[in-house]
Amino acid sequence: MGILLGFLKFILGVSLAIAILGASGFYGARYLMTRLTAPPERPVFPEETATPISDGPDSSADARDASGEVGAGGAQPDANVNENIDATPIVDAPSPLEPGAYKARVVQPIGLIMRQGPDVSTTQLGGIAYNEEVIVLSESTDQRWIKIRLPGSDVEGWVKNGNTEPID
Repeated sequence: MGILLGFLKFILGVSLAIAILGASGFYGARYLMTRLTAPPERPVFPEETATPISDGPDSSADARDASGEVGAGGAQPDANVNENIDATPIVDAPSPLEPGAYKARVVQPIGLIMRQGPDVSTTQLGGIAYNEEVIVLSESTDQRWIKIRLPGSDVEGWVKNGNTEPID
């Protein structure tokens, strides 16, 4: 009887040890998967921050100095940019919107991808940053996409619906 009781204690101890190891392995793996699958915070680079338009010359890091060179934090200018930059910024008067169009801003924290057509397989035209203003022109027939235009330009494209909110 003593041998049978000792064998039963041994089996119970091994079973309990396997259960504890299995549970700790499960929760350890769950913790690691949760930590590794969380998306990291989106970095914000100096080139992405919007520079407010002022009445005087621009004093930001992206401004050109007197020699026409780009400042330390600025990007290289495009070849088609007019090199005769005036000290006062040119602000276009707001043009009236087409019937049914309205102004909106991007509310998707990672920004949006503007496409040539209302489908993910169409060509990407560029990106639109978070909180950037756009003009919503129309919706697709299935209401999953909206056609937008960037203010101050003729660039039009499609973005997923639900990632913008109307501005007054």
